[in-house]
Amino acid sequence: FQTLCYATVLFRRNGERYLAMINDHILPTLRRARKLRSTIFMQDGAPAHIFGDVKQVLLQHFGSNRVISRHFPNFWPPRSPDLNSCDYWLWGHVQAVVYQRIPPNTKEELIARIREAINNITPETSAGAIDNLVIRLETVVNDNGRHIQHLL
Repeated sequence: FQTLCYATVLFRRNGERYLAMINDHILPTLRRARKLRSTIFMQDGAPAHIFGDVKQVLLQHFGSNRVISRHFPNFWPPRSPDLNSCDYWLWGHVQAVVYQRIPPNTKEELIARIREAINNITPETSAGAIDNLVIRLETVVNDNGRHIQHLL
């Protein structure tokens, strides 16, 4: 029972943090870029992503047809292939760049390094990551839609 209560509190706390990130960062950024009405919001099924208040905010701003997530009409199936270039390339690339030197000492230094890493991605590097999507799609088709991360 104690473990269940702790998990419930942690779930709520993580859901509230995720909601704050959406409200404080994601939505304002999309509004400034005038992309809120055209964005399709995709997330996996992590517990914080399906927290009740998070689901309400996503429905309010994206509607049920522009959210890809568990507990929505367009759900991201469990154990599905990694076809999102942020998942299979960007996060690993940024992490490698950020930590290639001495690890950052402060949150501000970490944020600055992440921004620098992203700002220094060249169009050619981005094109290579996008080209890799074709290979991933072909692999998914050839493997009958199963999880492919172990194959690439």
